Amino acid sequence: MKNVKKCFFAVLAGAVLGNLFACSEFLDAKPDVSVSTPETLADLRALLDDEDKINRHAPGLLEMGTDDYFLDYSVFSSRPAFDQAIYLWDAAPFFLPTNTGQQWTNSYRAITTANVVLEALDRIEEANPALRDILKGEALFIRGYAFYFLAQLYSAPYEVNGSNDGLGIPLRLTSDFNVKSTRATVKETYDRIIDDLQQAVVLLPEHTDYKTRPNKTAAYAALARIYLSMEEYELADEMADAALTRQAALLDFNQLDFSLNYPFTPFHEETLYFAFCTNGSQLLLNTRANIPDELYHAYAEDDLRKSAYYFDKGNGYIGFRGSYTGSNSTYFAGLATDELYLIRAECRARAGRIAEAISALNQLLETRWKTGTYEPYTATTESGALAIIVGERRKELAFRGVRWSDLRRLNKDERFAKTLMREVDDGSTKQVYTLPPNDPKYIYLLPQDVILATGMPQNR
Repeated sequence: MKNVKKCFFAVLAGAVLGNLFACSEFLDAKPDVSVSTPETLADLRALLDDEDKINRHAPGLLEMGTDDYFLDYSVFSSRPAFDQAIYLWDAAPFFLPTNTGQQWTNSYRAITTANVVLEALDRIEEANPALRDILKGEALFIRGYAFYFLAQLYSAPYEVNGSNDGLGIPLRLTSDFNVKSTRATVKETYDRIIDDLQQAVVLLPEHTDYKTRPNKTAAYAALARIYLSMEEYELADEMADAALTRQAALLDFNQLDFSLNYPFTPFHEETLYFAFCTNGSQLLLNTRANIPDELYHAYAEDDLRKSAYYFDKGNGYIGFRGSYTGSNSTYFAGLATDELYLIRAECRARAGRIAEAISALNQLLETRWKTGTYEPYTATTESGALAIIVGERRKELAFRGVRWSDLRRLNKDERFAKTLMREVDDGSTKQVYTLPPNDPKYIYLLPQDVILATGMPQNR
């Protein structure tokens, strides 16, 4: 990774922003520190290269409520109250300050950094048009991508044929904390996300030196994911195609070393944009989270993902080790080519282009199976193709920060709607908790401190 922390301004900027958020965990509290103003394009470059703030702000909530893991009682009972509440889909989990920071403020910190850069570009007169475009494109990408994460948690899902006039998220478009936050509508939220990323596509370069910096391919990939979440399948297919035209490489899982604790190395050839979550995902450490039989046994024995993604913990449980970050302590929240093949496959199936859909899926999966063992899928109907593709999407993208969004989207279709279930068994009493399709709890409450500080309406 870029060693930006050797840069004095990066240290200064990190300290300033850190102090700002230490003084106020909320969106609208007025900072009581003097914020230094970036004065050069090099200053802005350093701000955007602060990977700690820019690349690792994905909220743990993107994974913590999903059905891709479960806890045994000893782990569950030892976790903080917030983790227990999230695990059991409590209707009103209580956010302590640390939870607010991990699940809310960190994303808005990245958004604030992006806004600082955009405002400084309007003020700094230094000539370098190419660099100015790149910096603006990166800032817009960062802001739009962070807004997208937050929308998956705190906004109602987008309805492709609906008015979308329900509560979205606060769209912070300024770094001025004196400007009061208000909640946008769902439509305004997604319009802003799309607009930021469409502008980024125009401004970003085709290639970057580091995968922690976005380029055009990453922006197209982000748009493909977002349009899929909106059920705008034709547009999602167009964006996936634009990205795959530029970068279509896939890992051959036959080349992975399964003797390693973590078979994937960061920044491998599938990675388009490297982002990850460490904050708020401690519940998901493979020492704690166990893989449900339903998921683990969905993989055939010759499917190398079964070995690449999972390991036997030796205590009767299966753990996850397949993060594209190459680590136990983080999950990958970036963008990669495998997801694009799945988006292409699903969108073309929904468009009735069954042969093309299955071809895209087979192109991906033959790199995942032991050489010479893969038997290509076939399908003749939309429903048949979609059932295969949706199943493979879950298996391919486990612990990638997309399952919660997929559940929100797919639950609208009775063919794929699913009631999630948790069991808590202390040895004498077993309690069962469920999350039905389209339940209001698929939209998290905003942290209580944010509501108190801003007066914004709560989700329910």
